[in-house]
Amino acid sequence: MTKTTRMTNKIRSSYVPEGEVLYLRTSLLKAYLRCPAQCFFRYFKGLVMLPRSFLTMGSSTHTTAEYSNKYKLKKGRDSKLSVLQDVFYEDFKERRKRTWWLKSEDPNDFETEGIKKIIPTYHEEVAKVVEPLYVEESFKIEFPEKKVITTGTFDLIETDKMIRDLKTKQRKPQWDEAIKSFQGKSYRSGFKEKFKKEPKGFMLDCIVRQKKMQVVTTKPVKYSGKDDEEFRSTVGMIVDSIRQGLFYPRREGNYFCSPNSCGFWNLCVRGDWRNPGVFTKVFGGNEAEDDTKGEE
Repeated sequence: MTKTTRMTNKIRSSYVPEGEVLYLRTSLLKAYLRCPAQCFFRYFKGLVMLPRSFLTMGSSTHTTAEYSNKYKLKKGRDSKLSVLQDVFYEDFKERRKRTWWLKSEDPNDFETEGIKKIIPTYHEEVAKVVEPLYVEESFKIEFPEKKVITTGTFDLIETDKMIRDLKTKQRKPQWDEAIKSFQGKSYRSGFKEKFKKEPKGFMLDCIVRQKKMQVVTTKPVKYSGKDDEEFRSTVGMIVDSIRQGLFYPRREGNYFCSPNSCGFWNLCVRGDWRNPGVFTKVFGGNEAEDDTKGEE
C-alpha cells in the first residue's frame, strides 16, 4: 500500500466522525442515490449551481400548487385560475433570473407554457380534485443507532390520509414509479413517525409536458412494513458511506450525467470528488430550499 493510498483511506474512514449527529434532508439522501459526487459538491461543499429549465418549471409549478392547496384548506373552495396564473408568473419571473438556460431555450416560451398550459391543466385536473388536510407539513425520522435524523416536508396530505406529491415531467411516468419512489417511502415512514399511524397510501400526480398537456396520476401505493424497512436500511447504508467519505460519480446509466445537465460536470471530470478533505458541516439544512420539487 502506497503512502497516498494510506492517507486517502485514513481521510475516508473518518470523514464524518462517528460521534457527529447528522441532520440530513431527504433531498440530500435522494441526491446521494442519484449521484454521490453531485451530493458531495451540493451539500458538503455548498456549491449551488443554477438549476436547469425543467427544474425551474417544476419549482414554479410547485409554488403555485402550494398556494392553491393552502387557499383551499383555509377557504374551503378552489382558487380562481387567474390567481394561480399570477402566482406562477410572479414566481417564474424571479426564478428565470437564476436559471441555467441553454442557447436553444427561450425563457419566454417556458413562461407562456406555464401560464397557458401547465397551470390550467393543474387547476382543472388536480386542484379541483384534492382535499387538503395538511400542506407543506414538516416531519423528521430518527435513527438513533446511526446518530442521524432525517427531515422532510409533505407536499400534501388529504383528508382521507392519502399522501400526494406533484411532479412535472416531459415523459409519462412508468407504472411502477410511485412504488419505487424513495421520496414516497420517506413520506410513508415520516407519516407513521409523526402521526403514530399508517397513511392510506402514496400517489403521484404527474403533469406531462407534451404538445397536449395531460395529468397522469399513479395508482395509490399502500404502506407496508417492508417499505419502512427498505427505507431505513437504505438510509443506514447512505449514512455509512457518507461517514467514510465515499462520494464517487455515478456515470453509467445516469441520464443527468452530462455537461448540459449537471453544473458540476467539469469539477467531477477534473477529479475533485476523489479527496473530500476535512468535514466541516452539511449545507442545505431544513431552512434551505428543497431542490426535489422540480421535474425528475
